[in-house]
Amino acid sequence: MIELVFVIAIIGVISLMIAPIFQHNNLRYAADQLVSHIRYTQHLAMMDNKFVPSESMSNMPTGSNTACNKRGANNKKKCNAKFWYLGRWQIKFSNEWYSIMSDSANSSYDGNPNASNIRIEVAKDFIDTDKYLIGSNASYFFSERKPERVNENLNLNSRYGIKKVLISGGTNSSAKRVIFDNLGRPYRGDTKLSNSGYLKNSIDGLATTRITIVLCNTSNCSDKNATIAIEPETGYVHVI
Repeated sequence: MIELVFVIAIIGVISLMIAPIFQHNNLRYAADQLVSHIRYTQHLAMMDNKFVPSESMSNMPTGSNTACNKRGANNKKKCNAKFWYLGRWQIKFSNEWYSIMSDSANSSYDGNPNASNIRIEVAKDFIDTDKYLIGSNASYFFSERKPERVNENLNLNSRYGIKKVLISGGTNSSAKRVIFDNLGRPYRGDTKLSNSGYLKNSIDGLATTRITIVLCNTSNCSDKNATIAIEPETGYVHVI
C-alpha cells in the first residue's frame, strides 16, 4: 500500500510538471497549421498566375470601381482589369481568425472573403472539401449564413486559445494581410480598392524585409509566443 501511494504521488508530481508543456504545445500546433496554410496560399497564387501584362489594360486611367461601372461593357472589363493585382491570393487575418481568399472585380474589390451561390472568393479546404478556409461566419460569406461551410480550425482563439495575432515587417503597411504574386513573392497591403494603401499598383507592397506573424497566448503578449517568419523575395515560411 505504501509503495502504491508513493507511485501515485510521483505520477501526480510528474503530471503537474508536464501539464504546462502540453498547454504551450497549442502555440506550436497553431503555428504549424498557419505555416501550412501560408504555404498553401503561396501555392494557389503561383498556380492561379494572376497577371495582366497588357498595357491597354494596365494603363487605363485611374478610377474607382464605381467609375468602371459607368463605362460600356467592354471598357468596364478593361477598367476592372487595371486592378487585377488586388485579386491575388492572400491570407487575411480578422482578429484571431483568418481566411484564404482571392478578391475580385465582381465584388468591387471590397477586401472581404465574399461567398454566394454565384461566386465564392474563399479557397476550399483541401482536407474537407465540404468546407472553406475561413475561420468564422460573416454576412459577406453567404448572406444566408452557412456555418457548416466554415472551418473552425482557422479560428485560432476557439481552437488553440490564441488571444492576439501581431503582424509586422515587409513594408510600412499596417494591413493584417499577407499576399503572394505569381512568383510566390510576399506582399503586405489592403486589397480593398477604396483603401488599397501600399498596393497602389502591381509592384507596390512587395516585402523588402521579413514579415513576422506572432501568435500570443495572452492579449498583451506577455506570455510565451510563437513567431512565424516569411522571408522577402523567396516567400520562404518557417517558425523561428
